[in-house]
Amino acid sequence: MPTVDFSKFTSTKKMNNEQNIMPVIQSTKEMLDDYAAVLSLNDREQLKTYVRRNWSLVIDACMEKGSNMYAITVITSDQFLSTLRSMVCSSDIVFDPDRVVKFNKICYDFDRIYNRQPAILNMMIDIVFENNRQIAQTLMGFNLNKDTASKLVAARYSTIDTRVAFKRVIRVIQQQPKEIMTEQTIVDIFGKICLSPVTDLFIAMMFDVYDGFNSSEQNYVYSTVSNAVLDVVESLPNDGIIKVISTYLNMKAETDSLSRFMLKSINIGDYPRINKAIDQLEFMGYMIY
Repeated sequence: MPTVDFSKFTSTKKMNNEQNIMPVIQSTKEMLDDYAAVLSLNDREQLKTYVRRNWSLVIDACMEKGSNMYAITVITSDQFLSTLRSMVCSSDIVFDPDRVVKFNKICYDFDRIYNRQPAILNMMIDIVFENNRQIAQTLMGFNLNKDTASKLVAARYSTIDTRVAFKRVIRVIQQQPKEIMTEQTIVDIFGKICLSPVTDLFIAMMFDVYDGFNSSEQNYVYSTVSNAVLDVVESLPNDGIIKVISTYLNMKAETDSLSRFMLKSINIGDYPRINKAIDQLEFMGYMIY
């Protein structure tokens, strides 16, 4: 699933110049022409009718390869998004599973841009929460607020590729305050939404390397994530630990990607079973990185 490119997004102003609209697909052109016409009417009921008829087209167009800047302008329009949120919260519109994943990805990407508008992000988060209410409320049970829980859910269920999804979850965690993201809280989050398979969680963490921290707090949470993943791996049976580490080592041998840390640096006092597995793999002929 491509990244939604918000780099060309500058405002949520009305698109009323039909000659400048050159969408990728015909249905998008019709959708955008209708949107401009509906906005000019300043009629709430007409806008609701438009959103009901076109919300899925807008979401699909945002996910077109290379992205669709016109569909993005619609999805980040205050009028469109506030109406969609209201209709989702009232169950007037119910997302199908495919659109849930796509909208989660849109929200995840929008949250990552530098000049994002907080009001637009908040409405996206509200929709994510309604679409994923059960799992979001479960995460809130770990002393997370609605926004943080929803961002984690959006990251986790933004793709069917679990390894990519786990990496996105880690990225969201690393942007949170250390007072919230304790080691136990991170373990609880992983245990609920990133536990299967643990191999993918470990690999996602090991290849998620970052050193451009803006604060010591970010560095602290980064290290806490590492410890939390190791806690999860340490709790596995020996065969499970062997599988996790060996799969990682096989991938590491085939890539030039940097690793978060060296396996030999894992503290034996804190993680004796992981160290035992590493020794076994080294005896079996694995190169330990």
